[in-house]
Amino acid sequence: MGLIVAIAIVGFIIFIHEFGHFIFAKLWRVSVLQFAIGWGPKIFSVVKKETEYRLNLFPLIGGYVKLLGEEEGADDKEETDKARCLNLKRLDEIEPRKKALVFGGGILFQILTCVLILSLVVAFVGKPTPAVLVANVMEGSPAFNSGIKSGDLILKASDKKVSSSKALVEFISEKADEEIALIIKRKDEIIETSVIPRLNPREKKAQIGVGIAETTVFSKEGMKPHDYIFGGVILTLKISFKILEGIWSLLSRRISLRALIGPIGIVDLTGEVAKAGFLYTVLFFALININLAIINALPIPACDGAHLLILFVESIFRVRIKPRIKRIINTAGFAAILLLLFYVSFNDIMNLHSKYLFKR
Repeated sequence: MGLIVAIAIVGFIIFIHEFGHFIFAKLWRVSVLQFAIGWGPKIFSVVKKETEYRLNLFPLIGGYVKLLGEEEGADDKEETDKARCLNLKRLDEIEPRKKALVFGGGILFQILTCVLILSLVVAFVGKPTPAVLVANVMEGSPAFNSGIKSGDLILKASDKKVSSSKALVEFISEKADEEIALIIKRKDEIIETSVIPRLNPREKKAQIGVGIAETTVFSKEGMKPHDYIFGGVILTLKISFKILEGIWSLLSRRISLRALIGPIGIVDLTGEVAKAGFLYTVLFFALININLAIINALPIPACDGAHLLILFVESIFRVRIKPRIKRIINTAGFAAILLLLFYVSFNDIMNLHSKYLFKR
C-alpha cells in the first residue's frame, strides 16, 4: 500500500515539476525533445510532433525534460532542422528572462500546486492550530477515573483554550483538589468532563496522571475571511521556513545526515501516513512537494537553482560560460546527488531492518 501511494505521490510531484518546464518551453516555442517521468530504461513511450513522452523504470528518483539547445555546442543539426520546419526554436536562442522561466518553471508550478492544495484544505477543513494530545493515561489516576483516554485532544480547561502542553501542566499544577472542567475531542466527538488533580508530594505539584504531547489539528473555529483567502499561502510559507531551518541545521551540523530519508524511507513513511487518512496523505504530499521544490531551487550543480545561477551570472557580467565547463559542473553535481541517494538509501534499509527486527 505504501509503495502504491508513494509512487502516486512522488510521480505526481515529478509530473508537476517537469510540466512546469514543459509548459514554459512550449509557451516560448522551444522544441521539447523528451518529456520523461522516471530515470533508467524506457518502459513505454509515445511520440507527438517533435516530443517523445516517456515512462521510465525508476519513477521515484525524478524525471526530465530534454530541450533542443539545452546542451550548447552539441551536434543536433537534424533536430534543429526538424524544429525549423515546425517553426520552433532552440533553448539557446531565446532571451534570458524567458530562459529563466523555463529553468524555474518546475519550482514555480510545485509551489503554486502546494498553495492551491493547502488553500483547499484550509477552506474545507480549517487552519492548523496547536493542540494537546493525551499520549497515555495512568490506571487509577484522576484522568483515568474521569474517562479520559489515549488519543484524546484536550481543547479547553475551565473554559480556557489549551494551546500548549506547558501551559496546561502549569494550570493543573496549581489546582490540587479543585475540580477542572475539560472539553475533549475524541475522533469527531466533543466530550465534556471534569477531573480533580491530586497533589504529587515528591514534585509538590498537582497532576491528573496523563502523558501529553503537542500536536496540530485543523479547525475552522475563529477563522476570518483573510484566512480563507491567504490561508494556503501562509501555510506554504510556514512549511517552507521550517524546511529551510532543517537545511541550515544540516549545513551547520546540528543535525546529522543520518536524519535524511530517501525513496525507500519515503515509501515506508507514506504507508504509515496513508493509514492516518486522506487529509494527512494530502498534507504529506504538500510537505514532500515543497521540500523537493526548495532543494531544487538551491544552487547545487544539476539542480534548477544552479541553471538559474549560471544564467544570472552570464546575464549580469555579460560572459558566456563554456558548454564543456557547464557539462563538467552538471556531471559532478549529478554524481554527488547519486552518492547522496545511495547513502540515504543505505540508511533507509538499515533503519527499516532495525524497525521490523524490533517489532519481531
